[in-house]
Amino acid sequence: MPETTQNLSQALVSLIRLSLHTAEESDVLSEVSLLTEQQWEQLFVLSSRHNVASLVSEAISYLLQQGEDRLPRLSLPLQYRWAVMQQRTVERYEIRTDIARRLSALYAQDNLQVVFLKGLSLSSYYPHPEWRDFSDLDIYLFRLCDGHPVPAWVEGDECVKSRLGIQVHRDTYHHTTFDYEGVHIENHFDLISQHIMYRGRSYERLLKETLLKDLVSVPALGVNAWYASPTFQALFLIRHLAIHFTREHVSLRQLLDWMFFLQHEGNRVEWESVLLQYRTYGLLPFVEILSSLMERHFGYHCPYITASNSSSDISRVWKEIISSRPYANRYQKYISSRWKHALCSNTPWMLDMSYLAMSKVRKIVTS
Repeated sequence: MPETTQNLSQALVSLIRLSLHTAEESDVLSEVSLLTEQQWEQLFVLSSRHNVASLVSEAISYLLQQGEDRLPRLSLPLQYRWAVMQQRTVERYEIRTDIARRLSALYAQDNLQVVFLKGLSLSSYYPHPEWRDFSDLDIYLFRLCDGHPVPAWVEGDECVKSRLGIQVHRDTYHHTTFDYEGVHIENHFDLISQHIMYRGRSYERLLKETLLKDLVSVPALGVNAWYASPTFQALFLIRHLAIHFTREHVSLRQLLDWMFFLQHEGNRVEWESVLLQYRTYGLLPFVEILSSLMERHFGYHCPYITASNSSSDISRVWKEIISSRPYANRYQKYISSRWKHALCSNTPWMLDMSYLAMSKVRKIVTS
């Protein structure tokens, strides 16, 4: 990792830790007080790319309250841009929570239950939920039939069309979509993109078997609103992280999502069964590396998962996360992902690639 990138990443992590009260103020100042104006600009871009600008803005605000001369090369316009970004994140959170309440009330008219996934549920683990930025709402709908939960995504789409007159689109593999009051909604009938991996279907079955067990009621969003159980989250978040890591990239926000989840809900996860599934699907090396990264960079020791002892893999994964580089094209993405695939799966890379290619052919033929 180039020295400039390393210095910026260290400064970014230090500011995040200060916002979480897990770093000494003097240590953070030693990291950031000597940054040049250009480096502050680069740090702003980096924090935005990793979706942690609100956390960084909070730390900067705190340091400036202690004395404006502490960050002499941080310009006023850049301070303003950070503050505006944080305010917009808070506003988006408030809008999306309001839309979540309204959706719950809408679906309740047809006796449908709503499980809120991903962004909204993950924000509940943050010290300040409104600092966790997310763009859309992910939902999974079900109804009770003789006391048993039954998937109800079709009824949900009909509810939206008939009661709101909103057009619903089905143009992806695992959810339908619509826009409600300017917010994008993804109504899931599947939980992961099964088509991109050979064992995707079996993991999807595992997730669906777990999703509707031990749901957590969220009265603030509605009498029919739920978050998934901690055990489901442990299975889902890691699979989702692994898919992003091998196919796209992982941001610091996603790493923090996992860390806050473990801090908040780790003691309620059925770890014996979860760790068994990690081993079964070849996810454990990746999970252990994440544990090492959390401890090394954010000071969090995970008591549930052993840290990796492969320093080369730990360093390589961290470099990949921090760089957060998009791939130039899909071919580079698939070829370059081989080493990452080996950390996240025990299925041969070529088998997964063949399965992905065949699924794309099927989609073209049937479209």
